[in-house]
Amino acid sequence: MNDSIVERIAFANLPSNICALSGQPIRDAAVMHRDLSDWWPSALLDMRDERICNLLIVERQVRDDYYAKLKRVGVVLAFSGGLDSTTVLHWCIKVFGEVHCLLFDYGQKHAIEIDLAEKYLHNLMQEDGLGCAISFQRVDMSPINAMAASALTRDDIEVASCRDVDDMAKDIPDTFVPGRNVYFITALAQAAYTRGWRHVSMGVNVLDYSGYPDCRPEFLEPMRQALAVGVFNGQDLGVHAPLMFLNKTQIIRLGLHLGVQYEATHSCYNGVTGGCGTCDSCILRRRAFRELGIDDPSIV
Repeated sequence: MNDSIVERIAFANLPSNICALSGQPIRDAAVMHRDLSDWWPSALLDMRDERICNLLIVERQVRDDYYAKLKRVGVVLAFSGGLDSTTVLHWCIKVFGEVHCLLFDYGQKHAIEIDLAEKYLHNLMQEDGLGCAISFQRVDMSPINAMAASALTRDDIEVASCRDVDDMAKDIPDTFVPGRNVYFITALAQAAYTRGWRHVSMGVNVLDYSGYPDCRPEFLEPMRQALAVGVFNGQDLGVHAPLMFLNKTQIIRLGLHLGVQYEATHSCYNGVTGGCGTCDSCILRRRAFRELGIDDPSIV
Protein backbone atom coordinates (compact mmCIF):
# COMPACT_ATOMS: atom_id res chain seq x y z
CA MET A 1 0.00 0.00 0.00
CA ASN A 2 1.58 3.31 -1.04
CA ASP A 3 1.48 6.56 0.93
CA SER A 4 -1.22 8.19 -1.19
CA ILE A 5 -3.67 5.34 -0.60
CA VAL A 6 -2.83 5.29 3.11
CA GLU A 7 -3.36 9.03 3.32
CA ARG A 8 -6.78 8.81 1.66
CA ILE A 9 -7.86 6.06 4.05
CA ALA A 10 -6.54 7.99 7.04
CA PHE A 11 -8.21 11.26 6.14
CA ALA A 12 -11.49 9.42 5.52
CA ASN A 13 -11.39 7.98 9.03
CA LEU A 14 -9.82 10.66 11.18
CA PRO A 15 -12.07 13.37 12.66
CA SER A 16 -9.97 16.21 11.22
CA ASN A 17 -6.79 16.90 9.30
CA ILE A 18 -5.07 18.57 12.24
CA CYS A 19 -1.54 17.32 12.90
CA ALA A 20 -1.28 15.89 16.41
CA LEU A 21 2.33 17.00 16.70
CA SER A 22 1.87 20.64 15.68
CA GLY A 23 -1.84 21.33 16.20
CA GLN A 24 -1.91 22.89 12.73
CA PRO A 25 -3.71 21.76 9.54
CA ILE A 26 -1.82 19.17 7.53
CA ARG A 27 -0.66 20.50 4.17
CA ASP A 28 2.04 17.96 3.27
CA ALA A 29 0.89 14.66 4.73
CA ALA A 30 3.28 11.95 5.87
CA VAL A 31 2.76 8.58 7.52
CA MET A 32 4.10 7.71 10.97
CA HIS A 33 3.92 4.06 11.95
CA ARG A 34 3.27 3.50 15.61
CA ASP A 35 5.99 0.85 15.81
CA LEU A 36 8.48 3.42 14.49
CA SER A 37 7.31 6.37 16.55
CA ASP A 38 7.70 7.68 20.06
CA TRP A 39 5.16 6.27 22.48
CA TRP A 40 4.97 9.78 23.94
CA PRO A 41 3.71 12.54 23.71
CA SER A 42 0.13 11.65 24.50
CA ALA A 43 -1.04 13.52 21.39
CA LEU A 44 0.14 10.57 19.33
CA LEU A 45 -1.95 8.20 21.41
CA ASP A 46 -4.99 10.46 21.06
CA MET A 47 -4.63 10.36 17.29
CA ARG A 48 -4.23 6.58 17.04
CA ASP A 49 -7.04 4.98 15.05
CA GLU A 50 -7.29 1.20 15.22
CA ARG A 51 -9.36 1.13 12.02
CA ILE A 52 -6.40 2.19 9.89
CA CYS A 53 -3.86 -0.29 11.22
CA ASN A 54 -2.32 2.09 13.77
CA LEU A 55 -0.99 4.48 11.13
CA LEU A 56 -0.76 8.16 11.95
CA ILE A 57 -0.97 11.00 9.44
CA VAL A 58 1.05 14.05 10.41
CA GLU A 59 2.72 17.05 8.77
CA ARG A 60 5.83 15.80 6.96
CA GLN A 61 8.19 18.56 8.08
CA VAL A 62 7.00 18.32 11.68
CA ARG A 63 7.60 14.57 11.63
CA ASP A 64 11.07 15.01 10.17
CA ASP A 65 11.92 17.71 12.72
CA TYR A 66 10.65 15.48 15.50
CA TYR A 67 12.94 12.61 14.54
CA ALA A 68 15.86 14.94 13.88
CA LYS A 69 15.52 16.24 17.44
CA LEU A 70 15.55 12.72 18.88
CA LYS A 71 18.65 11.88 16.84
CA ARG A 72 20.51 14.61 18.72
CA VAL A 73 19.84 13.13 22.17
CA GLY A 74 20.45 9.89 24.03
CA VAL A 75 18.27 7.18 25.58
CA VAL A 76 18.84 4.66 28.37
CA LEU A 77 17.56 1.19 27.52
CA ALA A 78 16.78 -1.84 29.69
CA PHE A 79 18.58 -4.56 27.71
CA SER A 80 18.40 -8.27 28.45
CA GLY A 81 19.53 -9.70 25.13
CA GLY A 82 16.09 -11.21 24.57
CA LEU A 83 13.88 -10.97 21.51
CA ASP A 84 11.95 -7.90 22.66
CA SER A 85 14.75 -5.81 24.13
CA THR A 86 17.08 -6.52 21.21
CA THR A 87 14.40 -5.33 18.79
CA VAL A 88 14.04 -2.15 20.86
CA LEU A 89 17.83 -1.74 20.89
CA HIS A 90 17.87 -1.59 17.10
CA TRP A 91 14.85 0.75 17.13
CA CYS A 92 16.71 3.05 19.53
CA ILE A 93 19.78 2.98 17.30
CA LYS A 94 17.63 4.13 14.40
CA VAL A 95 15.85 6.88 16.35
CA PHE A 96 18.43 8.25 18.83
CA GLY A 97 21.98 9.52 18.59
CA GLU A 98 23.24 7.55 21.57
CA VAL A 99 22.05 4.47 23.44
CA HIS A 100 23.25 3.46 26.90
CA CYS A 101 22.13 -0.04 27.91
CA LEU A 102 21.60 -1.26 31.46
CA LEU A 103 21.97 -5.02 31.91
CA PHE A 104 20.21 -5.98 35.13
CA ASP A 105 21.63 -8.85 37.19
CA TYR A 106 19.07 -9.83 39.82
CA GLY A 107 20.21 -13.42 40.34
CA GLN A 108 17.81 -14.75 37.72
CA LYS A 109 17.96 -18.44 36.83
CA HIS A 110 18.48 -17.53 33.19
CA ALA A 111 21.54 -15.38 33.95
CA ILE A 112 23.00 -16.64 30.67
CA GLU A 113 20.99 -13.81 29.12
CA ILE A 114 23.37 -11.22 30.59
CA ASP A 115 26.48 -12.81 29.11
CA LEU A 116 24.79 -13.15 25.73
CA ALA A 117 23.57 -9.55 25.94
CA GLU A 118 27.12 -8.32 26.53
CA LYS A 119 28.38 -10.41 23.61
CA TYR A 120 25.66 -9.01 21.34
CA LEU A 121 26.55 -5.45 22.26
CA HIS A 122 30.28 -6.03 21.83
CA ASN A 123 29.68 -7.41 18.33
CA LEU A 124 27.29 -4.60 17.43
CA MET A 125 29.73 -1.94 18.56
CA GLN A 126 32.28 -3.26 16.05
CA GLU A 127 29.96 -2.55 13.10
CA ASP A 128 30.54 0.47 10.91
CA GLY A 129 27.92 3.01 9.93
CA LEU A 130 25.54 2.60 12.87
CA GLY A 131 25.10 6.35 13.18
CA CYS A 132 24.65 5.90 16.92
CA ALA A 133 27.03 5.63 19.89
CA ILE A 134 26.46 2.56 22.09
CA SER A 135 27.59 1.95 25.66
CA PHE A 136 26.48 -0.38 28.44
CA GLN A 137 26.93 -1.40 32.04
CA ARG A 138 25.92 -4.34 34.18
CA VAL A 139 23.79 -3.30 37.17
CA ASP A 140 23.57 -5.25 40.44
CA MET A 141 19.89 -5.70 41.23
CA SER A 142 20.30 -8.43 43.83
CA PRO A 143 17.75 -6.78 46.20
CA ILE A 144 15.07 -7.90 43.73
CA ASN A 145 16.05 -11.52 44.30
CA ALA A 146 16.09 -11.08 48.06
CA MET A 147 12.65 -9.51 48.13
CA ALA A 148 10.72 -11.23 45.33
CA ALA A 149 9.82 -14.92 45.27
CA SER A 150 9.44 -16.07 41.68
CA ALA A 151 10.14 -19.06 39.48
CA LEU A 152 12.88 -16.90 37.96
CA THR A 153 14.54 -16.23 41.33
CA ARG A 154 13.89 -19.39 43.40
CA ASP A 155 15.13 -22.91 42.70
CA ASP A 156 12.22 -24.44 44.60
CA ILE A 157 9.64 -22.84 42.26
CA GLU A 158 9.43 -24.50 38.87
CA VAL A 159 8.93 -22.60 35.64
CA ALA A 160 5.55 -23.49 34.12
CA SER A 161 5.79 -25.63 31.01
CA CYS A 162 3.72 -26.54 27.94
CA ARG A 163 0.99 -24.02 28.66
CA ASP A 164 -1.59 -23.20 26.03
CA VAL A 165 -1.09 -19.72 24.61
CA ASP A 166 -4.66 -18.74 25.50
CA ASP A 167 -4.05 -19.65 29.14
CA MET A 168 -0.92 -17.56 29.57
CA ALA A 169 -2.69 -14.23 30.10
CA LYS A 170 -5.51 -15.60 32.27
CA ASP A 171 -3.54 -15.29 35.50
CA ILE A 172 -0.22 -14.04 36.77
CA PRO A 173 2.36 -16.82 36.28
CA ASP A 174 5.02 -17.90 38.75
CA THR A 175 7.66 -16.30 36.53
CA PHE A 176 6.34 -12.85 37.44
CA VAL A 177 8.94 -11.01 39.54
CA PRO A 178 6.91 -8.50 41.60
CA GLY A 179 8.39 -5.02 41.55
CA ARG A 180 11.06 -5.84 38.98
CA ASN A 181 10.04 -3.19 36.48
CA VAL A 182 9.68 -0.64 39.29
CA TYR A 183 13.37 -1.12 40.02
CA PHE A 184 14.27 -1.21 36.33
CA ILE A 185 12.51 1.97 35.21
CA THR A 186 13.78 3.82 38.29
CA ALA A 187 17.35 2.83 37.44
CA LEU A 188 16.80 3.90 33.84
CA ALA A 189 15.61 7.30 35.01
CA GLN A 190 18.60 7.66 37.35
CA ALA A 191 21.03 6.82 34.57
CA ALA A 192 19.31 9.23 32.20
CA TYR A 193 19.39 12.03 34.77
CA THR A 194 23.12 11.48 35.37
CA ARG A 195 23.77 11.89 31.64
CA GLY A 196 21.55 14.93 31.27
CA TRP A 197 19.06 12.95 29.16
CA ARG A 198 15.29 12.66 29.49
CA HIS A 199 14.56 9.51 27.52
CA VAL A 200 14.33 5.87 28.64
CA SER A 201 13.13 2.78 26.82
CA MET A 202 11.86 -0.71 27.60
CA GLY A 203 10.74 -3.70 25.54
CA VAL A 204 7.46 -4.26 27.34
CA ASN A 205 4.25 -5.08 25.48
CA VAL A 206 0.68 -6.14 26.22
CA LEU A 207 0.24 -8.62 23.36
CA ASP A 208 1.79 -12.11 23.39
CA TYR A 209 3.19 -11.63 26.88
CA SER A 210 3.04 -13.76 30.02
CA GLY A 211 0.40 -11.82 31.92
CA TYR A 212 2.78 -9.53 33.84
CA PRO A 213 0.93 -6.51 35.26
CA ASP A 214 4.02 -4.27 35.04
CA CYS A 215 4.19 -4.51 31.24
CA ARG A 216 1.08 -2.42 30.62
CA PRO A 217 0.50 1.27 29.88
CA GLU A 218 -1.46 1.46 33.14
CA PHE A 219 1.85 0.82 34.91
CA LEU A 220 4.21 2.86 32.75
CA GLU A 221 2.18 6.06 32.66
CA PRO A 222 1.98 6.57 36.47
CA MET A 223 5.65 5.61 36.77
CA ARG A 224 6.55 8.14 34.07
CA GLN A 225 4.66 10.86 35.92
CA ALA A 226 6.21 9.98 39.29
CA LEU A 227 9.76 9.90 37.92
CA ALA A 228 9.24 13.14 36.00
CA VAL A 229 8.31 14.80 39.29
CA GLY A 230 10.62 12.98 41.71
CA VAL A 231 13.77 12.67 39.60
CA PHE A 232 13.50 15.37 36.92
CA ASN A 233 11.80 17.99 39.12
CA GLY A 234 8.77 18.28 36.87
CA GLN A 235 10.51 18.16 33.51
CA ASP A 236 8.99 15.76 31.01
CA LEU A 237 10.35 12.22 30.79
CA GLY A 238 10.07 10.28 27.54
CA VAL A 239 9.25 6.63 28.20
CA HIS A 240 9.60 4.80 24.91
CA ALA A 241 7.87 1.44 24.58
CA PRO A 242 7.68 0.96 20.81
CA LEU A 243 6.56 -2.67 21.11
CA MET A 244 3.68 -1.95 23.49
CA PHE A 245 0.89 -2.81 21.07
CA LEU A 246 2.69 -5.33 18.83
CA ASN A 247 2.43 -9.10 19.03
CA LYS A 248 5.51 -11.32 18.77
CA THR A 249 5.10 -11.88 15.05
CA GLN A 250 4.93 -8.14 14.41
CA ILE A 251 7.91 -7.57 16.70
CA ILE A 252 10.06 -10.06 14.78
CA ARG A 253 8.96 -8.59 11.45
CA LEU A 254 10.00 -5.14 12.68
CA GLY A 255 13.28 -6.51 14.01
CA LEU A 256 14.18 -8.21 10.76
CA HIS A 257 13.59 -4.87 9.03
CA LEU A 258 15.89 -3.18 11.54
CA GLY A 259 18.64 -5.81 11.20
CA VAL A 260 18.27 -7.73 14.47
CA GLN A 261 20.40 -10.89 14.62
CA TYR A 262 17.82 -13.11 16.29
CA GLU A 263 20.13 -16.14 16.27
CA ALA A 264 22.19 -14.34 18.92
CA THR A 265 19.25 -13.53 21.23
CA HIS A 266 18.02 -15.52 24.23
CA SER A 267 14.48 -15.80 25.56
CA CYS A 268 14.28 -19.06 27.54
CA TYR A 269 13.21 -18.76 31.19
CA ASN A 270 15.08 -21.97 31.98
CA GLY A 271 18.34 -20.58 30.65
CA VAL A 272 18.72 -23.29 28.01
CA THR A 273 20.88 -22.31 25.05
CA GLY A 274 18.62 -22.29 22.02
CA GLY A 275 15.58 -22.56 24.27
CA CYS A 276 13.89 -25.35 26.21
CA GLY A 277 10.84 -25.13 23.95
CA THR A 278 8.39 -25.59 26.83
CA CYS A 279 8.40 -22.39 28.89
CA ASP A 280 5.98 -19.59 28.03
CA SER A 281 8.70 -17.47 26.49
CA CYS A 282 9.95 -20.23 24.19
CA ILE A 283 6.41 -21.16 23.12
CA LEU A 284 5.50 -17.58 22.19
CA ARG A 285 8.79 -17.01 20.42
CA ARG A 286 8.71 -20.18 18.33
CA ARG A 287 5.05 -19.71 17.42
CA ALA A 288 5.83 -16.22 16.12
CA PHE A 289 8.66 -17.42 13.90
CA ARG A 290 6.44 -20.20 12.53
CA GLU A 291 3.76 -17.64 11.67
CA LEU A 292 6.38 -15.85 9.58
CA GLY A 293 7.23 -19.10 7.84
CA ILE A 294 10.77 -19.32 9.22
CA ASP A 295 12.52 -21.35 11.91
CA ASP A 296 13.73 -19.72 15.09
CA PRO A 297 17.40 -19.11 14.21
CA SER A 298 18.51 -19.44 17.83
CA ILE A 299 17.59 -23.13 18.02
CA VAL A 300 20.75 -25.25 18.13
